[in-house]
Amino acid sequence: ITDEWVKVFVQATFSENGKFDMTLTRLSDNAEIFNISEQNIDMWRGFSDADFARPKWGIYRSIVETDSLRADEERVRFADFSITKGK
Repeated sequence: ITDEWVKVFVQATFSENGKFDMTLTRLSDNAEIFNISEQNIDMWRGFSDADFARPKWGIYRSIVETDSLRADEERVRFADFSITKGK
């Protein structure tokens, strides 16, 4: 999907019996590229109320090995980005 705009929908339920849904749709023709739905997966770490999930968005590479960073692949563009807390 290089050089293509895609719409991504992600819904995650963070719990010991969590779930994860994700759909990628190519905008040029509305073709569904990817669709996954997983349930009953452990998406929680920790044991106290102070523990929480730290979501990340983008491309992540180690800064220890800067030789592995490639400028042509290290760019993500976002449009109409939103995060909503569910129930």
